[in-house]
Amino acid sequence: MAEFDQPTQTKNKSSKYREEWWRASKLLQVDSLVAFVSLNGTIIFFTACDPSPARKASNFNGRDEIPSLFRDSKRASLLLGFAEYHHDIITWIGTYIHAKSTARQSLVEFPGVLLPSFQPTLQALQKMSKTLDLPFADIIVPDSCAR
Repeated sequence: MAEFDQPTQTKNKSSKYREEWWRASKLLQVDSLVAFVSLNGTIIFFTACDPSPARKASNFNGRDEIPSLFRDSKRASLLLGFAEYHHDIITWIGTYIHAKSTARQSLVEFPGVLLPSFQPTLQALQKMSKTLDLPFADIIVPDSCAR
């Protein structure tokens, strides 16, 4: 679960207003692709999940409530699922992410990008970044040569 301050537009507004604002904004909808970015540059991809099936669960982070973008006037919360599961990601999260952390972290949404439609592209980009296999490398001029 991710938790963050409510956007300025929704602060000090009614729960009904916040709910309507979030729905109209179409931000952080179910299946939206988001990236968690830590201060040290670690990037982990997630998808926004529907918290409705989790209503049966009685406890999220020690609280008896389900994640909600609009229920709380000061904080929004969002249920996240891994875009890809890797053991090293779980280890990193367990080591560096906790409720008392004061390190600056960001949650970046890719508006309109749903993981099922973007996952092949994401996997290709990840593979290229690891192997440095850049398509059309013979016709792309490095930035240092363009000056």
